[in-house]
Amino acid sequence: MPFNDEQTAAIEASMNEDILISAGAGSGKTKTLSRRVFNLLTSGQIEPSELLVLTFTDNAAHEMKSRIIKDLKGAYPRVNEMYSAHIQTFDSFSSYLVKKYAPRLGLSDHIVVADASVIEAKRNQFLDEILNEYYADPLQRERIVEIL
Repeated sequence: MPFNDEQTAAIEASMNEDILISAGAGSGKTKTLSRRVFNLLTSGQIEPSELLVLTFTDNAAHEMKSRIIKDLKGAYPRVNEMYSAHIQTFDSFSSYLVKKYAPRLGLSDHIVVADASVIEAKRNQFLDEILNEYYADPLQRERIVEIL
């Protein structure tokens, strides 16, 4: 399927031009952005280590990286460098930055960034512990009942 005028404009936009590709599911966003990256790499305008392509879902990031690597095979001698290129979700890139610069941020080198499900489970665990502690004290139990 050929690219439409808007897709072509995004693919051929100057390196100095920021672009945002926003459209509905199945509209060709991944295909368009993959072609833009392909063109920038094969024309020598950018190195794989200089790429930063962010998406909202792991599936989209994986699909985009796979598509770019597939298209580059035979057309770009440094295709193997693409496996470590920053084509990922906003969350995973943010996590990468926090871990990389943890010491500069005054954080432990062994920082772990938890996902929402882990945070929710820990929050529930702490609430259970606090409520159990308060319920053990009859006076606190009465106060909790009043609050509720």
